Amino acid sequence: MNKKVLITIFIVFIMITSVIGFISTQQDSQPNSNVFDYNGHDFYLVQGKYVTLINDDQYFFDYTPQNLENIEVPFFNLASKYYFIYNPVDLDDNMNYNMQKLNQLLSINNVQIVLACDKEENCDANSPIKDCSSDAFYFKYEDNNDLYLENKCVVLEGNGEDISKFVDRINMNFLGII
Repeated sequence: MNKKVLITIFIVFIMITSVIGFISTQQDSQPNSNVFDYNGHDFYLVQGKYVTLINDDQYFFDYTPQNLENIEVPFFNLASKYYFIYNPVDLDDNMNYNMQKLNQLLSINNVQIVLACDKEENCDANSPIKDCSSDAFYFKYEDNNDLYLENKCVVLEGNGEDISKFVDRINMNFLGII
């Protein structure tokens, strides 16, 4: 298993176990001022993340639903397999983290995710080269920020913070929060 995958799995494990620990201790304590309701969903502020429970599954977000209401999510049909396309030069911890956040929700819906490069240069030999002719989420670091549909790609374009907001908004859309 390659090093990037192991690091990603470790980060997700740490985040999920910390959320479980927080929620289990919150049930025994007094009401918390770090809890708010949005459309019938309770959100808990846990170590700088917003966590909600839906059907006994925990979902974590970097932004509140109120911060994301004005972001439009393009309509697309959920396929059984998606590529996460990226420029290999841009792959960093932040992009990896955002891919994992989106992957968490998609995997619960039995969607297979395959990492893919947008070009051969600096691409891992085991990763395919893909473009928007395949069902994909295309993570692009750009100066402008936009979330849009291009052929079969949902394009998340912007800086790391913008892409994180887009991932949170897509996840909240899937979950019916917003």
